[in-house]
Amino acid sequence: MHLLYALTLLLLTALTTAKDFKCPGDDVVNTGGCLDRKDCLYAHPDTCKKYIRCVPVDKKDPRKAVPSYNDCPEGTSWDDATKTCLEGKECH
Repeated sequence: MHLLYALTLLLLTALTTAKDFKCPGDDVVNTGGCLDRKDCLYAHPDTCKKYIRCVPVDKKDPRKAVPSYNDCPEGTSWDDATKTCLEGKECH
């Protein structure tokens, strides 16, 4: 029972941290609405096994974007410098 409670608490903490991510409106505007495949991509705040893609949601207000949480493929980790998931990259 205590294990279930601890796992639930851990999951809620992780979701809260990632959920608090706000897409930088300036990046959405400066990239013309995240048009290039490497635009508006960010490191996940909790793990390098995931990354965040900001998706514009309002053409009238290009600053509005929502985060989309994505997993790196098995055996890879997010590299923010190249904006891709790389094989053999150490995950800290």
